[in-house]
Amino acid sequence: MTNIKYLLTLEVNKQEMELLSSYNKVVNLTTIQEFDDDMLNSLINVSKHVYGVGIEELTGKCRKRDILDVLSIIFYIIRDKTDLSLAKIGKLFNRNHATVIHNINKCKSLIDIDLQFKEKYLTILSALN
Repeated sequence: MTNIKYLLTLEVNKQEMELLSSYNKVVNLTTIQEFDDDMLNSLINVSKHVYGVGIEELTGKCRKRDILDVLSIIFYIIRDKTDLSLAKIGKLFNRNHATVIHNINKCKSLIDIDLQFKEKYLTILSALN
């Protein structure tokens, strides 16, 4: 049974690396002035390792609160730190610009009133420093 778990883990890791690779291709389509590829990788890595939210959850259709909180924070940070348009930010995560606007506004509000959310935000933000 342990060998099966190990093989499944390897397959999941392989799929995640393929997704990240295709993700990087999308990011590389934007100009260097607009977006820093290392920043996206840092945001994705910290979300995966600290909160267990990987690239497949960030780009998928899941509506779980923990995943959406992390996605909102990532949208907010990307918008704050880059000149990417809302549409381009949304395209990176298979979302539209209206979803990005909603999540950025939600993030701003929650940072002010929810201490746990603010802690998540500061943890993810610290990955960039």
